[in-house]
Amino acid sequence: MAISAPAEDPLTIVLVDDASDLRELVRRRLEVTGGFTVAGEGATGHDAIRLAAEHQPDLVLLDVSMPEMDGLEAIAGVLAACPGTRVVMFSGFEATGLEERARDLGAVDFIEKSIPVSELPGRLRHAAALQVPIVGDRAVTAALPAGRAGDAPELFEEHLERFRAAFEGATIGMAALTLSGRIVRANATLAQIMRCAESELFGQLFADVVYEQSRSDIAQAVVSAADSPRPVSIEHRLRGERGDAWVRSTLSAVRDSADRPLYLFLQVVDVTPEHEAARELFISEQRFRLLLESVSDYAMYTLDVDGNLASWNTGAQKLTGYTTDEILGRNVRVFYTPEAQALHQSEHELETARQEGRFEEEGWRVRKDGSRFWAGIVITALRDEHGELIGFGKVIRDVTERERAAEERERAAAELAASNEQLKRAAEERAEFVAVTAHELRGPVHLMRSSAEMLRDDWEILDDRGRKHLLQVLVSGGGRLNRLLEDLLVTARAEAGRLDLAVVPVIALSVVQEAVRGLASATPAVSIDCPDDVVVAADRRRLVQILTNLLSNAITHGAPPVGVAARRLGETVEFSVCDGGRGVSEADVPKLFTKFAQLGSAERGTGLGLFIVRELTRAQGGDVRYERSSDGGSCFVVKLPAAKILPARPIRITKVRRTSIPGGEGRAPVGGGKA
Repeated sequence: MAISAPAEDPLTIVLVDDASDLRELVRRRLEVTGGFTVAGEGATGHDAIRLAAEHQPDLVLLDVSMPEMDGLEAIAGVLAACPGTRVVMFSGFEATGLEERARDLGAVDFIEKSIPVSELPGRLRHAAALQVPIVGDRAVTAALPAGRAGDAPELFEEHLERFRAAFEGATIGMAALTLSGRIVRANATLAQIMRCAESELFGQLFADVVYEQSRSDIAQAVVSAADSPRPVSIEHRLRGERGDAWVRSTLSAVRDSADRPLYLFLQVVDVTPEHEAARELFISEQRFRLLLESVSDYAMYTLDVDGNLASWNTGAQKLTGYTTDEILGRNVRVFYTPEAQALHQSEHELETARQEGRFEEEGWRVRKDGSRFWAGIVITALRDEHGELIGFGKVIRDVTERERAAEERERAAAELAASNEQLKRAAEERAEFVAVTAHELRGPVHLMRSSAEMLRDDWEILDDRGRKHLLQVLVSGGGRLNRLLEDLLVTARAEAGRLDLAVVPVIALSVVQEAVRGLASATPAVSIDCPDDVVVAADRRRLVQILTNLLSNAITHGAPPVGVAARRLGETVEFSVCDGGRGVSEADVPKLFTKFAQLGSAERGTGLGLFIVRELTRAQGGDVRYERSSDGGSCFVVKLPAAKILPARPIRITKVRRTSIPGGEGRAPVGGGKA
C-alpha cells in the first residue's frame, strides 16, 4: 500500500544509540509513519556530534549510556555543531532526576524507551515544535508540559516494578552509571550515605562526589570496570563535610550480547564503622599492653643491642625458673626451642623490632628444666634521645592454657570466614543473576511487543520483507525467552541437587543421532563417528541435552568442520564434540564451566550452557573437560560410565559407523581421534 507524502516538508533526524536492533526498529517506525527522514545513524556521543555537524538535522534522538562518550556529555557538542537542532534523550533509565539534568544541558525532551514505539513519532513532532532560545552562547530549552506521554505496557511495567523494588529497597547504596562514570540513577540509600538528595546526584560524575585525593582512583576504577568481566572494588573517602567517612564502592559492567559494556552498576557500602572500630581496637590494644608491662606477674626483662640479658624481674624468674645470677649476660636464644634456634628466630625477631620499633608474636618457649610453654611475646626497641638503639624491652606471658581455647576460636573463625565467603559469593551471584536475567528479558520482551504492535497496526503498509523481519523478531525473541527459562530451571535444580534422572543403558549412536537431528538445519553440517555397539549408562533425555548444548556451542562460536564422536575406553564412554575454530584462550579455559561465563562472543546468551553441561554430566556420575584439538580447534569431552548390559528394549538404529547430516557429505569425521 503506497503512503502519501506529508503535506509539509519531512523532519530530518539523526538516530544515535549503540543498540543497532533498536535503531532499526525506530527507523522503520518513522519510515512507516511518514514525515521523517533519517539523515544518519551512530553509536557514540562522538558520532552524534559529527552527524549533527554534517547533516544539520531538525532532531537528534540521543541515547544516554554509550561507549566512548555518553549522551549527556554529547549534548553540548551537538548544540555547538548545529544550534538549531532539537536534542531528544532516548533512554532505558527512568526520567526522574535524569530528565531535569538533561534539560539543564540543553535537551528539549526526555523519552523513556519503555513507551510504545507507536507513540514515538508524535513525541518527536512535539519536540521539533519546541523553541530553543539562546542565552549567551548556550542553548536553553523550553519546558515541556507536565506529565508523561504514556505509560509502559502492563507486561513490561511488571518487570520494571520488580527491578525498581529491589533497587530502591536495597540496604546498600546503588546507582547506574554511564560508561564514563556519570550517575544516571541512584537509590535513596546512596543519597543517605552521601548525605544529599537523590536529585543532587543525577548527571554528576561519580569521581566528583568523592574526596579529592580519591578521584584519580575512582576514575581508574570506572575504566577498569568497563574493561573487566569482574567487579572492581575500592575503599575511599567521601567529599566535603564527609571527608572522614569511608565507603567501599563496587563497580561492575552490564554488557550486551556482544560482550560490549552498556552501563556500569555501582554498589556503595558505608564502612566508616569498620574503620572506626579498627582504630578503637588499636588504641585499646596499646592501653592493654601498657597495663601488662606494669604487672609484676609477667616476665619482663631488657636486652642489649646483641640480644644478651641485661635485666631480670621476679616474674621472669617465676615463669622460666632462672635466677638473676644464672641468666644475666646470657643470650636470649636460651629460651627458644632447638628448631627455632636453627632458624635464627631470635635474631630475626630483634631485627624486626629494630626496623619497625616493635615485634609481637606467640610461640613455644623453653624453661630452665626443658619444659615448653606457649608464650605471648612483645619486643620493643629502646632508643635514646638521639634515636640511637640502646637495647630491647621484652614482655612474656604464659598463655599455654589459653592455646586450646585459641585453637577452638581459630577453627570457629575459619568456619565463620568460610560461611561469610559463601554468603559473599551468593550475593555476587544473585546480583549477577538479577543483572543477566533483567537484561535478557528486557531486550526480547520490548522487541517482541514493539514488533507485534507494528504487525497489528501496519500490516497493510509493511511490505513482505518488513513483515518477515518482524515475524522473525517474534520467533527469535520467543526462542530466547524459552532458552533462558529452561537454563534457569535446570541450573536451580542442579544446584539444589534435585535433578530428575533415570539412568539406564543407552545406545550411544542413537543419542548422538538424535542430538544432531535436532540441529539438522544448522550450518555447517555435523559429522558423526560412533560405533553402533557402544552402550552408556545415562539419562537419555539429559544426555541429548548435553550433546545438543555442546553442538550448538561449536556451531555458534566455532568454525567448520564440526563433529561428534563416541568411543568406549575401559569402563567409561567418552563423547567428544569438536570444531575447527580458533579454540579458547588459556586465560579463559578456567572460566568455561562457570555460571554466566560469556567469553567475548558476539552471540547473545545467558552464559549458563556449559555450566549446565557440567552439572548434568556430574549428576550422572561423569565429568566434562575442554581440550585443544590437533588442528587448534576446540574439543569438549564428556566422560560417562559404560553400561554392562544392552537396553531391555533395544533401540532401532541404522547400522552405520560413520554418517553425517544432509549437506555434510564428504566431510571428514571429527571427534574420537582429536579428543
